[in-house]
Amino acid sequence: MNILESHRVLSVLDDTVDGLRLVSYITPEVVAAADQLGGVLGQDVRDALLQHAAALSELPEDFKPCELLRSSSALLRVLKKSPGIEEALQSLEVDRSPAIMQLISYFDRHRADLHKQLITTVEEDATNRDHYAALADRREKAAASKLQLEHKLKTQRMEQAKQIGVLQAAQDAAAAELAELRSSHGAGQAATETEAAAVKDADGTTFLHEHGDLAKQLQEAHNELNSLRSDNSAAAAAAAAAA
Repeated sequence: MNILESHRVLSVLDDTVDGLRLVSYITPEVVAAADQLGGVLGQDVRDALLQHAAALSELPEDFKPCELLRSSSALLRVLKKSPGIEEALQSLEVDRSPAIMQLISYFDRHRADLHKQLITTVEEDATNRDHYAALADRREKAAASKLQLEHKLKTQRMEQAKQIGVLQAAQDAAAAELAELRSSHGAGQAATETEAAAVKDADGTTFLHEHGDLAKQLQEAHNELNSLRSDNSAAAAAAAAAA
């Protein structure tokens, strides 16, 4: 029940209590003296009382309360439309029925209890509405945050995929370059080894050739030395014989 509905309930109950309070002054003595109360209560109220008295007079002794509903309702409408009517009725100082006074007291207490319950219900409803509104707002914000995070994550994944692609391309290029370098190095090393082998072979051949020449020259020198030694020995022998 919202605030507007609560006020409507209380308004109906207040109207009922106010009607009972006004009716409580309409005792049999007031109805009997209706034609003399025009100056106190007003002509409209006086006329309504006379009509109500006429309706009462036409009822049998064992009448049912519902048979007075029309005239009672008409009288109550007139009373409610008359300004200052409650003060005017109070001035009559009539003894109101204990039963109707108890009924008014009961409705007053019931009205107070109901007002408290309705206000509490309205406050609880307002609190619940605020709570649910806060929850709805939190859910809405959480959904928006989720969408933002999902979009951000998707963007990050795309950027990461791009970075991985760039890194993979760089890695592939580096691997290709390294393979090319290894291939070039292998070919260069093979060429160097072949060239070194050829140089080694050529140097070996030159060494053997030069070694042969040197050995030949050494042998010739050795022979010449032996010849000179022989000549010297012969000369020395001849000189010794001549002496």
